[in-house]
Amino acid sequence: MSDALTVFLKWARGPVAGEIAVTHGTLAEVRIAAGEGAVDGPRFDVRATGECAVAVTCRDVRVLPGGKATRVSVAAAEKRFTFFLRDVAAAYPVWLPAPGVVVTAADDGRTYGEICAAIQARGLLNGRQALERAPEARFENIGDDVRRPVNETWLGLSRDMRIFRVNANYAAGCWGEVHPFIASHELPVSEKQFPGYFPAPRELATLKYRFWIGRGSNCAVKIVRRLSEGCLPILHGTQFDGDIQYEVTMFAAPAEQPLTAAALEGTPCLVADYHAGVHVFTPEQHAEYEREAGPEERRCQKHPLLLFTRVRAFNTAAVPRYAWFKTVGIVWKYKVNAKFPVRHTENGFSVFTADEEDWVFGIHRVNGRPMAEPEQAVLVRPGEAAEFEMLIPHRPLPLARAERLHAGDFTVRENECRVFWREKLAQAAILEIPEKRIHAMVKAGLLHLDLIAYGREPDGPVAPAIGPFAPLAFESVPILLAFDRFHRHDLTRRALEYYLFKKQQANGRMHNYAQSMGETGPILYGLGEHYRMTGDRDWFERAAPRAIKACDYLIGLRRANQREECRGKNYGLYSGGVCDNTNPDCMFVNNGYACLGLARTAEWLPAFNPGKAAELAAEAAAWRADIRTALADALARSPAVPLGDGAWCSSVPPVAEGVGNYHLFCDGQPRFSHGVMHSDDVLGGPIWLAFHEVLDPREREFADILLYQTELFMKNNVAMSQPYVSRHDYAHLLRDEVKAFLMYYYNGLASQCDRETYTWNEHCHGGGTHKTEEEAWFMMQTRWMLLMEEGRTLHLLRAVPRAWLAGGQRVGLNRMPSYFGDVSLTVEVSPDGDVFDARYAIDGGRMPDRIRLRLPHPRGRYPGRVAGGVYDRERECVLIEKPPREGAVRAEF
Repeated sequence: MSDALTVFLKWARGPVAGEIAVTHGTLAEVRIAAGEGAVDGPRFDVRATGECAVAVTCRDVRVLPGGKATRVSVAAAEKRFTFFLRDVAAAYPVWLPAPGVVVTAADDGRTYGEICAAIQARGLLNGRQALERAPEARFENIGDDVRRPVNETWLGLSRDMRIFRVNANYAAGCWGEVHPFIASHELPVSEKQFPGYFPAPRELATLKYRFWIGRGSNCAVKIVRRLSEGCLPILHGTQFDGDIQYEVTMFAAPAEQPLTAAALEGTPCLVADYHAGVHVFTPEQHAEYEREAGPEERRCQKHPLLLFTRVRAFNTAAVPRYAWFKTVGIVWKYKVNAKFPVRHTENGFSVFTADEEDWVFGIHRVNGRPMAEPEQAVLVRPGEAAEFEMLIPHRPLPLARAERLHAGDFTVRENECRVFWREKLAQAAILEIPEKRIHAMVKAGLLHLDLIAYGREPDGPVAPAIGPFAPLAFESVPILLAFDRFHRHDLTRRALEYYLFKKQQANGRMHNYAQSMGETGPILYGLGEHYRMTGDRDWFERAAPRAIKACDYLIGLRRANQREECRGKNYGLYSGGVCDNTNPDCMFVNNGYACLGLARTAEWLPAFNPGKAAELAAEAAAWRADIRTALADALARSPAVPLGDGAWCSSVPPVAEGVGNYHLFCDGQPRFSHGVMHSDDVLGGPIWLAFHEVLDPREREFADILLYQTELFMKNNVAMSQPYVSRHDYAHLLRDEVKAFLMYYYNGLASQCDRETYTWNEHCHGGGTHKTEEEAWFMMQTRWMLLMEEGRTLHLLRAVPRAWLAGGQRVGLNRMPSYFGDVSLTVEVSPDGDVFDARYAIDGGRMPDRIRLRLPHPRGRYPGRVAGGVYDRERECVLIEKPPREGAVRAEF
């Protein structure tokens, strides 16, 4: 506590009337310091029309660093705000341009105008201004401070929960490591129960393998990796070891069956779900899992899965050199190797003994012959190669079964695998992107999402896993969106069937992960988006009763806080955490998604239940109003924060009941989580509300939220901790802030995605790998960049990088689904870069009222002549009103 402290509130213009409240301190006096007016206790009324001021004196204040610092709140009609008393200083006044007020020390004799002029004279920039003045982001210009993840690669079949996680052994400086998983669970080695699929207790060993090529650990390591054809789940690696260059190829395929779409069986979605991280089952769902687990176990035994690995050792020297190979061995995680004796046989088998039986976990050949010893040196003549082949069963095979194995020729099986994945890509919408890395990442993303969408083929429900975690709907919904927008409507429908017909609880709730309360709204949103994209009335007739039950569940949650004592805090909002957050308060992100889910359901439901649709539309509108009211109240009572240009703006907590951003510790509670001080503030906060259609991204309240979060919570415009759980990217696009969007786009993918194999991390500090939520949001960003709907407007190339339209380049979309039908577009740039020729076509669906085709010149030039539409110089786009189904645009610069 400290003695009395006085500050001055100076307004640009009056009249102004309001009330002062002090938290963690005592309001001693309020008096008019400039202008005429009256004071009645904490209330003041200044009737001046010009500049005016009020002096506020507080006692028993807390102005030292730490929690529960003294806050002063000013309720002045539409000009409500709050500040920390300790933040006020004459050298750096709290200037709030929106309400037109400055809070400064008592000894600061300057007027409002003089203070503002002094601040602006410094020529400082806030975060938004800095982004707009920076060069347009490009991948090759990403700074050295951006992380470079090196992630494991997941290989499997698609639909099947058997996964190999593979990588080079970077600690040793050579290849390689293989870790078999069933969904998210390691395979156990048990003396009593092997090889059954079950979570491994810590006292049991788990199967992880390591093989060695080359001379071994050394001081100079050079290993590079890539995906076949830049995107297929076939991993290639190169290890440079003196004069020997080792070329590694790895892929997963059935042991003896051909890998074809027709032969693919898949895993029942609840069996895969059971083996995912942090799943949630009702008793009925668990009973269904138990019925399906046995048959799935027998299927996996009958049709083993193999990791095919080939190493070719090329001699680049002018003299013979040796190449070294060491067969696969088990990495005993829990130091129990004495229980499981391992040996190598003359026919090239790596074997261990468990349950008094021999199990084969590796089959090896060198130059076409069985590798008789576990370690060999092979002399390789100049210009020639030695070849090492290894087969690793997903789970070890009984010795007799391994001896009967006929896996076929490696090259034939590799080509078969390549054709299998190519055929999957052929089902999707095609993009033509001149930046080869982005082009490959989008195609790899489609296959990565497909790889761990688990379910029975050809048409059963599919569990859209999110890397190592269960299909938490909050994080799975971008996967559904991406499937729909890249013409895989079948997978979106099957994923929705998983949620609606396999996982929905009797009360209507969607619950797939830990204590999460944020899943039902996202699924209703995804359902509505699927209807917008497909209009599949027959399927939606089946879905309608389930969707209504989910809406009623959310409305029931909302009713619990529709009480008068909730006014001014959380009226009409429901409580509960999102993902692994157990927050008991009313999170804006959950309520925004719930409101959006109801609104989307009200769009498509009239065809099946018009009365209920009208009810839901009204409820969504009321919910939206309650969220906006709660947000306005939270903004008013949360302390202002400083910006880079010397101004300040109001902040807001992630929950309706909160006081200030969590990272300011207004309540004195610790808030560190997920590797950062402000996890909930940005990842679960109101920055989502533009995406949820609760706030217009252009209105002042949202602009302030976007501005301070950009400065306080982001680096290079990328959110910290888990960057892709922040939807400021969507807001930037709606605000036509292309530079800010591209800053997020390139820095995000460069820091979260393995730049060689395009496998994504969950967090900046690591976390789950093969994280398909992050990958799906990247794909959605790319789609928004090229095609985005906004009301009745179709935006094309809304955020296309200028470099993509350099001389001789071509950008294209082929049958890209949209709200308006399948959209095709080609933009060709003349070799000299001075002429852009664009053609578009819209197939099926209702037509948009207008098309905005953005055509930014790489050097910032404007066209002298445009045919096919009206040019908008400010947005660098061509506007086509009431467009025909096919059209052309030509811009001459």
